[in-house]
Amino acid sequence: PLLFNSALNNARGACPYPDAIVVPGDFPYYNFISWYTNITQTSDVQEGKNLLVKTIAYSLMKIRQSFPTAPVYFTLGNNDTFGADYEMAPEGDEFYANTARVFYDGPLTNALDYAAFTATYTNSGNYTAPFGRGDIINLQSPYFSAKYTNGLAAGSNQLAYLEAQLQQSAAANRHVWLLFHIPPGIDPAVTWSYWQNNDTNNASTDWNPGFLAPLCAIVSHYTNTISGIFCGHYHLRNWRFVSDPVNSNAIGTVQIANGLLFDHGNNPGITILTYDRNTLGLVNESTYSLDYTTWYGSLDSTASWSIRYSQNQGYNIPDLAPS
Repeated sequence: PLLFNSALNNARGACPYPDAIVVPGDFPYYNFISWYTNITQTSDVQEGKNLLVKTIAYSLMKIRQSFPTAPVYFTLGNNDTFGADYEMAPEGDEFYANTARVFYDGPLTNALDYAAFTATYTNSGNYTAPFGRGDIINLQSPYFSAKYTNGLAAGSNQLAYLEAQLQQSAAANRHVWLLFHIPPGIDPAVTWSYWQNNDTNNASTDWNPGFLAPLCAIVSHYTNTISGIFCGHYHLRNWRFVSDPVNSNAIGTVQIANGLLFDHGNNPGITILTYDRNTLGLVNESTYSLDYTTWYGSLDSTASWSIRYSQNQGYNIPDLAPS
């Protein structure tokens, strides 16, 4: 809670009245239920499930206390499950049903109708919600992962859902942000492990390769509708392009969020983005971070976070458009 409070305090200082909060997934730590049952020496898995839901509710409550007027748009990560990492049913997963109220009440109450939210979320972990003059389409990206072992149908259904929602938004002349946890493209950690062993011809992707080209084709078709793509997963603040599968031109920019935990060689970080309210086009980015090696000795929840990164300044660009 000390690090979380510090992040919220500094986020509020940097942007006290945001239009929205975007949380790109992985609310709990890895294998939360297993940790709970091992530590408590209990055989009652339901106790761990209840605690996990309460932990997520606590996190959302703290965000809402800091930003009471801002909707909280979330996506689920590979750790957001009652099972092991990447372990969720292709449809109707128990985690979805048990967390629907937690994610909706407060965070999304004023954004969309509860029945519209649960119509898709409780079945497949995705939803679409209005945001300003546009929409945010959330996908359950663990279904795309090469580490998901329960078939390909769930991932294909996510892409079909994405295309249908984009068609509706485009027909209504509404711009869209896409939100999902696992970024498409190269998995830097696994690829680097190959390169360290002089295997520089090998590149690995987090996604099942069969889903990458269809996603790029969808983004290419709706490039005038999609104004931003937001992901997490890597714990390190970075960004990448989505390219046209025909000519390799950049057609979309993926903003990959920093993590708050510092267990991947990263400092904790938060990002403030400004955008055009008419087009949802991203204009400016500033990432604030905390030097965890200094902070860890003090555990000071009032510690100041400083600007460590800005795409605009670093690349001398006027906005964050892919072109």
